Amino acid sequence: ARAQSLLERTPNITGDWVGVPGTLHFNFLHRFTAADAPARKVVSSPTFLLAVGLPYRTLVGFNYATNSDVAPRYPNEWEPFVRWSPLEQEDGAPLDIGFQGGWNVAARSADAEASIGQRIGPVRVRAAGRYLSNAYDLDEARVVVAGGALFRMGRYVALSGDYAAMLDRPDEFEN
Repeated sequence: ARAQSLLERTPNITGDWVGVPGTLHFNFLHRFTAADAPARKVVSSPTFLLAVGLPYRTLVGFNYATNSDVAPRYPNEWEPFVRWSPLEQEDGAPLDIGFQGGWNVAARSADAEASIGQRIGPVRVRAAGRYLSNAYDLDEARVVVAGGALFRMGRYVALSGDYAAMLDRPDEFEN
């Protein structure tokens, strides 16, 4: 049976991960946000991905978060999306390239991401650019840049991390 390792991508840059065709994918991720002093409250935002891999390196599905970080007045966040990866290093391409388009229901925002990645020995580096047409439901478009790396420490173990920063983030949403 074919399978796809979760050790091939960083937590938040997933634009070229498209899954195996005909496979239903269910991923569960917790995101934590810490408030400033004096409260320093930690808020958990469980996020679920439900998607199906389609032919031609395509994935269709949705993300659902029980606590919206992008529209505080909206309790649940849905984002249907389509993802496509025209080039994959695994198939002989010099690098991985992916695109994702989606609609964030909470923010009423058309969102898009383009990502690029390359494996160099046990390390895979990744970068992405995102466009949010209505970031934080403020009727303003924003751009996000992201980068990350994954280090394979063996067949079943990897260490990964990534960082994303919104250019021109509104002051009320600074963490």
